[in-house]
Amino acid sequence: MGIYFIAAGSASDNRLRTLDTAHAVSDFEPFLSISDMQRLAQNFPSGTRVFLWGANERSRTHLEKVRSDEYVVDFNNQAVAHIFRFSFIVDTTGRNMRLQRYVGWDEGRRSTTHPRAYRYVYFLKSPQVPTEQNKRFFLRAFGKSDKPHFFDGQKGRDEIRDTLRFTSVASEVAGAPDVLSFR
Repeated sequence: MGIYFIAAGSASDNRLRTLDTAHAVSDFEPFLSISDMQRLAQNFPSGTRVFLWGANERSRTHLEKVRSDEYVVDFNNQAVAHIFRFSFIVDTTGRNMRLQRYVGWDEGRRSTTHPRAYRYVYFLKSPQVPTEQNKRFFLRAFGKSDKPHFFDGQKGRDEIRDTLRFTSVASEVAGAPDVLSFR
C-alpha cells in the first residue's frame, strides 16, 4: 500500500477542471482506446465520478509505483483538498492532445503551438476530505517539516507504518496496519 502526493495548487485552473470537478466515463470515449475505455468502465461502475490528473515525464518513476486503490493526496497550496483512490494510468505517448484540450488543462496559459503536454493521465475516484487538512501535519508526519514547499511523490508501506505510529493515527481497517484512512 502506498500514498502518492500531488501538488495541484491554485496557480492554475487545472485542478478546477479535473480534481474539483467530476466527469462521467462516457465523457472520455472519444479520447481513449477501446482497452482503456474497458478499464475505465471496470474501475468506474455506472454513476461513479471520474477525476483526472496529468503528469509529465519527470513524474514517471513515481507513477510506475502507484497501484490500484492506493491513495493520492491532493495538495492545494498549504491545504489538503482531497484524498482520492487511484485507479490506473494512461500513457498518451503517440496520441494527440485531444483529451488534454477537452478537459482544458493549461487552457489560455500557453500558446497553442507549444502547449505543455501531460504525457501521463491518471484516473482517480472516491474523493474524501481528510479530517486534518493542514499540509504541515502531513509534512511533519513524514519527517519533511524542513521542506515546507516540497513533498516528494510516493510513500511506501514502511514510511506509512512509521507515520501512523508517529502521529498516533490508527487505520480504520481492522487488521490492516498498512492501510491509511484519513477519516
